[in-house]
Amino acid sequence: MDNDDLDKILQSLNTELKDNKELAELEQIDNKFMDKIILDLNNELTDIKSAGGSSQRVN
Repeated sequence: MDNDDLDKILQSLNTELKDNKELAELEQIDNKFMDKIILDLNNELTDIKSAGGSSQRVN
């Protein structure tokens, strides 16, 4: 194995590491977005219940 082969392997690993980091960042953004949606829906359900919609069953 010569230096060119090692450079190609290193470059490939670096690219894969970058891709994994970007994927992790996207997953974190997605999780924050989903958390916000869940909180918003929970607030809406709470508002509906407090407005007299408590006779409706909410799961």
